[in-house]
Amino acid sequence: MMLNNKPKIIGITGGSGVGKGEACRLLACRGMEIIDTDSLSHRVILRGNAAYDEILQEFGGDILGENSEIDRKKLGAIVFSNKAKLAMLSSIVHKYVQKECEEIISNTTNSIIVIDAPALVEANMQGICDLVIGVFAKRDIRVERIMERDGIGRDAAQMRINSQMTDDVLRGYIDIAIDNNGTLQELEEKVREI
Repeated sequence: MMLNNKPKIIGITGGSGVGKGEACRLLACRGMEIIDTDSLSHRVILRGNAAYDEILQEFGGDILGENSEIDRKKLGAIVFSNKAKLAMLSSIVHKYVQKECEEIISNTTNSIIVIDAPALVEANMQGICDLVIGVFAKRDIRVERIMERDGIGRDAAQMRINSQMTDDVLRGYIDIAIDNNGTLQELEEKVREI
C-alpha cells in the first residue's frame, strides 16, 4: 500500500549504450512500473502531438520524411553534431516528456515507478525522484552496443556519446552507480542487490 497514495519514484539514467533498458527490464520483472522516456519522446514528436510544430518551426521541413513525420535519423544527424541545436531540441521535447511522466505518476496504482531517462538530469527530472541510479559502461563497449542496436557506424555512435553528459558530471547527481561492463547475468545480480 502506498503511503499518502504517492509511489516511490526511481530514476535510472546514463548515456547511450550503457544498458539502462536492460536494467529497467529486470526491474519490470520484479513488478515495478517503467516509464520509458525515449518512447514518450518519440510519441510527443509525432505529427499532431505537442512538440511536432515547435520542432518543425525550429529545424525546418528538411527533417521530414515522406509521410510528413519527423525523420529521427535526419534530425539526429543535425543535433548530434551541434550541441546548441541538441540543447534546443532537448528544451522543446523535455517539457512535454516531463508532463507525460507526471500524468502517468499521478494516475498509477503501482507503489514503485521507474523512470528510464537517458537525459534525466538534463531535463531536471532528478528532483521528482526518491532515488537516482546511474548506469555506466566503458566507452568501447558502449560504441559496440550502439552500433549493433541502432545499425549505425562507429563515427555516428561516437558522435552520439560525445553529445551526452560525461560520466564524471553525471556521477555527481546519482545515489547509486551500476557499472555494466559484463554479462546480462552480472547486471541482473547488481540489480537484485539494489
